[in-house]
Amino acid sequence: MTQKLPKILAMYLPQFHETPHNNEWWGEGFTEWTAVKQSQSYFSGHQAPWQPLNNNYYDLNKYETMKWQADLAKEYGIDGFCFYHYYFENGQLELEKPAENLLKWTDIDLPFCFNWANEPWIRSWSKLHNGNVWMQGEENSAMDNDGILAKQAYGSVKEWLAHFEYLLPFFKDERYIKVGGQPVFIFYNPEEIDCLEEMIECWQEQAKINGFPGLYLIGTNMNTNQSALAATLIHEPKRTLIDLMNKNISVNQNGVTTHKYSDIWEKIIKREPYIGSKSYYMGILGYDDTPRRGKKGTCLTHRSPAIFKDGMRALITKSLELDNELLFVNAWNEWGEGMYLEPDSQFKYDYLNAVKELKTEEYMIVKHDENRQVHLQQLEEINRLQYDAKKFYSFMQTFNKWLDIQRHQDHYLFNYFSQRKIHTIAIYGMSVLGKQLYDQLNVENMKIAYGIDRFVSQYKDNLTIYHPDEHCPEVDAVIVTTFETKEVCQLLIEKGFKNIFILDEIIDEIWQSLNH
Repeated sequence: MTQKLPKILAMYLPQFHETPHNNEWWGEGFTEWTAVKQSQSYFSGHQAPWQPLNNNYYDLNKYETMKWQADLAKEYGIDGFCFYHYYFENGQLELEKPAENLLKWTDIDLPFCFNWANEPWIRSWSKLHNGNVWMQGEENSAMDNDGILAKQAYGSVKEWLAHFEYLLPFFKDERYIKVGGQPVFIFYNPEEIDCLEEMIECWQEQAKINGFPGLYLIGTNMNTNQSALAATLIHEPKRTLIDLMNKNISVNQNGVTTHKYSDIWEKIIKREPYIGSKSYYMGILGYDDTPRRGKKGTCLTHRSPAIFKDGMRALITKSLELDNELLFVNAWNEWGEGMYLEPDSQFKYDYLNAVKELKTEEYMIVKHDENRQVHLQQLEEINRLQYDAKKFYSFMQTFNKWLDIQRHQDHYLFNYFSQRKIHTIAIYGMSVLGKQLYDQLNVENMKIAYGIDRFVSQYKDNLTIYHPDEHCPEVDAVIVTTFETKEVCQLLIEKGFKNIFILDEIIDEIWQSLNH
């Protein structure tokens, strides 16, 4: 009997055509190809720029382009595309034309669904931490002086209904992917939507009014057990790269953060589902966002079709064991991040052939002892919660002491550092405590030379932020505000810094002196 494999859905970027806003924001003629063509090799063995096979720098506004993509996907075993959907404040749409064209071109046999990329579009210098930057370098005049090109906001019932009405014709299309008759819709950043539960309730009601049993709503990288979402998508390589970043595991090559492609795949395969949540997996073709971010980018090295094929085989097996209807792959055409199934000049059709061959294989399914699996997941969750609890407790201890100091003493930091002949300071960690420290040092007229943070967009006013892997100018002292002090101090010592202070210890020392 032929096995019923999960549908393999490829993430799909609709950026390969000109739009008025992109022309205004990034320069006339800008498309995803602009960043790809301008990319460069930053270290030995770095394969860049990459080129589509036969220089096929296509235009998604053209019927023949989408027809070619649909036929190619079908021939090589890709069951559908998951379009990124860009819907912003007051119903502003971006990159909507390819999906709208597909809706009109009914003869194109292409199953599809949407992934709402609910994050603002920003410039590379914006102060926002979470946002989508399409390209590094000089940009044309912005619509907003804070660097925000398209604001993400969710409104209330009126706005939710307007958004649903826009989506409804797509949901009704017979090609739209459904699970149990319910249109599949993904939230890329569900935890950013403070009205998520209310919005979902509204949409589910509208879906039923329009003849559907409901919507099949998926959130990425979150436990959906206690939410109105039906399932979670373990979005890769985002999920694994965040884990590695938190553990400071990477190799810096000429400024670029690098990991081995095989190492990322190993972690993807080993990742367990979220406890109590239907969890869908995602395979990756690679990852290299240096065309968009330059030396501040991240690159997976030594990728190959063989590693991809082995990894996807493992995920197909896991999906079968979990009775998952869907399996995602990142991506069909994310050329600006080095993730694409489409043929290029180096590998040609090798990645597509890997998928095609996997669809013909037989898979051995082993149903695991669910109690043992749940037990292992619970232990992992307990360890994570214990870590978070320790981190929160440390934060509250420091903050409470800090408030106590401010009630009783002025210029306490100025006095502390002046006694130690320290005049220029850098701050490592520009999150909550780092920003509070920055404000207090400014009040006391201390000179803050710069900040250091893995998220270089953690800006505070016009303070320069360096990535930890970058060269940092000399200062009298660095103050570490993060919870993981041991690893950070070791990194700073290796970078040549002599005077390293821990914020927790500074605050405790000043607080102790007040109470004796």
